[in-house]
Amino acid sequence: MRPRPRISNTRKLVLKFNPAVVGVSPLCEAHRKHLFLPITLFTSKKAAFTLAEVLITLGIIGVVAAMTIPTLIANYKEKALQNQFKKSYAMINQALLSAQSSFGYIPRCYYAYGSASVTTTSECLDLTEKFLSNLKVIRICEDHAYEKGCIPEYKGIDDILKEQHKDDEDYDEEYWQDYATHNCGGFNTSEILNNKKVYILADGTIMFFYRENSSGCLITAIDVNGMKGPNKSGYDLYAVRLSSDGNRFRYESDGCLAAEEGGRSFNQMYNAAFKK
Repeated sequence: MRPRPRISNTRKLVLKFNPAVVGVSPLCEAHRKHLFLPITLFTSKKAAFTLAEVLITLGIIGVVAAMTIPTLIANYKEKALQNQFKKSYAMINQALLSAQSSFGYIPRCYYAYGSASVTTTSECLDLTEKFLSNLKVIRICEDHAYEKGCIPEYKGIDDILKEQHKDDEDYDEEYWQDYATHNCGGFNTSEILNNKKVYILADGTIMFFYRENSSGCLITAIDVNGMKGPNKSGYDLYAVRLSSDGNRFRYESDGCLAAEEGGRSFNQMYNAAFKK
């Protein structure tokens, strides 16, 4: 007689807890393997995270995100402003060089390079006319530019200086107002918002001059991204002056529109944008 096959303990347990199989005709071992799953499938513990572990992990992710996302956003905005700065700079610089070439020499309208001394302004208005003709100006606001929606609400040099010195122990608002008016009155807040002739270019760049009718483009304020914002001096708004060493023009920072807190001068932004 053929010996009865031995049944493993696992299958004994299956038979014990599955009485329906009692009396079933004998099956080959291979069929039994397919019919009955090992009891360990139903009784073994699976590895898993506890609720506390999940909450701790989410908390860590939240803290890291809170620390890094603002920096990433700030870096993105800074890069966008640098790219717009480079674009606007290339545009106005090309317009200036084209205007210069029409003279065939360096027009008499510049500061001595690296100096606060004006060398000459006798040809500034002629240079300004040629300079503007090389730009794609799509709108001109003769005055009251803010009221007409041509410019955002900029802070002029008077309000910037008062903001910078408000915590001084001997702060005197009237002093800083007079200081700004006597030294850089062409870029006072009320002067910018109400009296400036503003040029809006095809790419949205906003531009106005310190003294439109006398020195023209000798000193220019440029908002490199127009109405988009932040519309703050030292961020997207810069004052530049024409300077020369006698051989070529170049733009430099002009102090009559100082950078607001945390901002940069034109020279600093130029060096950052062009990795100087």
